[in-house]
Amino acid sequence: MIGRKRPYEIYGTEPIIGREKTGDSFPSRHIFSAFIIATTMGYVNIYLGIAIGIIGFAVAILRVVGGVHFISDVAAGMIIGIVSAMIGVSIIGI
Repeated sequence: MIGRKRPYEIYGTEPIIGREKTGDSFPSRHIFSAFIIATTMGYVNIYLGIAIGIIGFAVAILRVVGGVHFISDVAAGMIIGIVSAMIGVSIIGI
């Protein structure tokens, strides 16, 4: 959504996660996707939703440690994903 630079672009470091793309750091689309899926699945099966959420949280940590996102990128992805899923579920009525 926002063409913010990635950590490796700003600090001139080599990311642990192989990445050559520039910009588009905020919000993290990987984390958005993980949390929209986890939240939606949580309405269907709470245990599956929690499991996917834990995996999504682990991926968020790895993306920050890997140097391709800032904490704010993954936090925004989580929040936007959760809120989007809640809105979608309320519209559909799962």
